[in-house]
Amino acid sequence: MNPVTLELMRETLAVCKLPPNADAPDWLPNTGFVSLTQTSEELSIVCDQDAMPDNIEKEEN
Repeated sequence: MNPVTLELMRETLAVCKLPPNADAPDWLPNTGFVSLTQTSEELSIVCDQDAMPDNIEKEEN
């Protein structure tokens, strides 16, 4: 098995949860780390906290 290399990211990330049937929002950044995960319960978005609008409920670092 090949070793896994981890890299420390410089961005400060935030997480927000949207309804499971929500579309990807227009404010998603085009660069940097972005993760969208959809389950039957929610659409979770992880990205740079500065990219998330102030009116979005989010968990920040």
